[in-house]
Formats: sequence, structure tokens, C-alpha cells
Amino acid sequence: MKKKLRALLFFCLLSSCLSAQTIELGSGFNENRLKMRVKQVDEFMERFNYEKDLRGNPVSNRLDAGVRKKYIFSLFNEDLLRQTNDSLLEVYADFANVVTNIHKPTYIDFTDNKWIAQCNCKVACNGKASNIFVFLKPEKIREYEYKWVIVGAGGDLLTLQPARTNPGIMISPTENELNFMNLPRISGKDNKDVVNYMSEDYTVNPVTVLNTLIYTGQLKIEYVNKVVYHFFQAPGYVFKVEHFERDSDNAGWLISGVMRLSQSEKENYRNNIINYK
Repeated sequence: MKKKLRALLFFCLLSSCLSAQTIELGSGFNENRLKMRVKQVDEFMERFNYEKDLRGNPVSNRLDAGVRKKYIFSLFNEDLLRQTNDSLLEVYADFANVVTNIHKPTYIDFTDNKWIAQCNCKVACNGKASNIFVFLKPEKIREYEYKWVIVGAGGDLLTLQPARTNPGIMISPTENELNFMNLPRISGKDNKDVVNYMSEDYTVNPVTVLNTLIYTGQLKIEYVNKVVYHFFQAPGYVFKVEHFERDSDNAGWLISGVMRLSQSEKENYRNNIINYK
């Protein structure tokens, strides 16, 4: 009963937040939707940090935890809240409490390296269509200058297969007596088993495969069909942000998931993303 009550209160708070913001914006329905929509990632950050209101005006009291919490709730994908269970709603509510803690509030910023962009890309490799994932993070060039850099990649196309499936394919221990005359076979008919010729501690780096395919002109990234941002700034939490295109006040760049993770679990999660595990 208590859990259901908490969930009901959570939905009521979200609804009141959205209603209050709509009334605040004026009578024009289309204008309301345009202003409620989170049109850019920068705008998401400004609302999350409670730096600006919905009209784009600077906020005078950013430490007003009550109002900021309403802004945080308005940044959730409302479908996620409607479809989830009571225990996850409690996670979301606690996440909002942690982020808006007046003694140690959580803010997000482009210039820190505690967020990762996951790009789902459509590519053509040697004339064949495929999909890969590219992971990027901001990197500082010099004072006030930053760029996005690739820190990881994934997809079947970037994995050398098969890997060590035929133990009989190897470089013979007597090859040194033959001046390694059979070394050319690596690039011959057995080239798909090239990993068998590597050391036991060798691991395939998908980014290196991606670089090689692009450098040799075999792979072209045609377009990015989806972007997911992973944020690690909130103590004890990781949250994801995606773009939702729909005719609704709740549209644009919104929180699509929140996970309660310890610091070690967050590090594992981040490493697994970059290494595509």
C-alpha cells in the first residue's frame, strides 16, 4: 500500500509540474509545446542544472530544491514512468533527491569527461550494409576548447571471427629453421583465422579494426540513426538521455533510464560500454 501511495504521489507531482509549466507559458497551445520541448542537449543541461527557466531566463535561486526537483521530473520520459513498477519509481524519486541535494547538488556540463555519447551508425563495408556503435567523450584541446573523441566501438563487423576456433592453425615451432617461409599464409586462404596466429593474451580492439577499415577505404559511415548519452555525474547513479520525437509536451531530449550503481559498478558499466560488452 505504501509503495502504491508513493507511486501515486510521484505521478501527481509530475503532473502538477507539467500543468504548472504549461499555465506559466501562456495560452498558445503550439507555443507551449515548443517551449516545453527539450530541443537540444545544451537545453537539457540547463534545465537539469536549473540554470534557466522554460523561457530561457536565468534562474535567480538555483538552490531551490523543490522547484529544481520539478524540473528534473519534467525531464523524464513520461512513458517510462507510466510503464514501470513501484520499486523503480522509488529509485527515480531518490535520484531526484540526490541530484537536488542543497548541500551537494549534482550538475552536468559539456566540459567534464563524466558522460559518453553512444552513436548507432549505419555503415557500408565493402558494399554491404551493416550497423556499428561508436562511443565518444569530450576531450580538452586547450583552455575553453574541446572536441569529441572516439573512445570505443562495437558491432559484429568490428569483431574478428572466428577467434581461435581451429587449434591446428598456427605457426609451427620449426618455422624459424625455415626462415618463417610459411608466414605469407596468414594473409592467404586462412586469413579469417588470423587471431590463431596471435599471442594468448592478445585481444581484438574494435577501435583499431574501425580505424583500419576506414583508413583502407573499406568502410564508410553513412549516417547516425540514434544517439544515447550516458551520464555518470550523480553520486550512486547512472542515467541515460535519448531523443523522443512526438506531438507532446514531453518531447525532445529526455531521461530514458536511471540505474542505482555503486562507484565500482559505475566504473564497470562505463568500461563495458567503451569495450562493448
